[in-house]
Amino acid sequence: MIEIIESDGYLDTLKQMSPTSGGISARTYLATVQWPDGQVIDSYVKLFPADVRIKELINESFGFLLAGTVNLPQSNRAALIKLDVNEFSIDTSNDPFASDNGFVYGWVTSSLGGDNLRKTFLKNYPNNVTNDEAQKLMIFLNNWSQFPNLIAFDDWIGNIDRNIGNLIFINKNNVAIIDHGRLFGVENWLIQSINADLDCDNKMLNIFKESHHGAIIHPSRCKPILDSAIHQQTSYTNALVQVKDEIIKIDSIIDSKLSTNINHFFDYFDRRFANIASRLPLALAA
Repeated sequence: MIEIIESDGYLDTLKQMSPTSGGISARTYLATVQWPDGQVIDSYVKLFPADVRIKELINESFGFLLAGTVNLPQSNRAALIKLDVNEFSIDTSNDPFASDNGFVYGWVTSSLGGDNLRKTFLKNYPNNVTNDEAQKLMIFLNNWSQFPNLIAFDDWIGNIDRNIGNLIFINKNNVAIIDHGRLFGVENWLIQSINADLDCDNKMLNIFKESHHGAIIHPSRCKPILDSAIHQQTSYTNALVQVKDEIIKIDSIIDSKLSTNINHFFDYFDRRFANIASRLPLALAA
């Protein structure tokens, strides 16, 4: 479920994140947030520019809900949060929603607490990554039990921006995922058409293939990924009504006026599953 947090739920800014820490597409804050049940939790809050806000909020909502259906580890809680235009210095001149309401919706998730994989493994990213660092990262990912599940998931939802900075340690041997800002195989579906039949730049799949140094990958290594895809289809089908209800709720709250486009998004997911038996093996072999 995606919760709704009023403006007074944003209690205090602990830190504004730098672009290299994950604030590229949004102003991102580590903040003290009071959630609707009264719990006060350190959380990450994203404030998106007006021209991509609808796209980002819908994508984040889809990503969080769908990751939950397939049991990928992620933040325990996610919400839309009202951010006051004065407190956050939001320019309302070209932002009708902000001008009309005096606030905009941001995206908030409870903090996972750990460092991301890029910070842990690639000490001199991006200019001086050593071969040893890259090898240790690939070994870790290939030993991570959820790696096949994540590769299949990002293929299914068309995530083209799952960089390793989006993987956060939750304990020594396990990580969780964050950030679903670019789905459906395109950077911005507000201005681009989406096509479920096209390959997308699945960065996790690319890492999996790179770890084999260009050699032909034995089918036994690919099987967990393909098995995950089949399992995800069943899980998604079982949760479809609930997911659709949540997305319709979010659409109404943020006044995105997507209406029939929402069905188009669900058609995309259905089509990705329909052609997965031919598409994903080819992507693994390419």
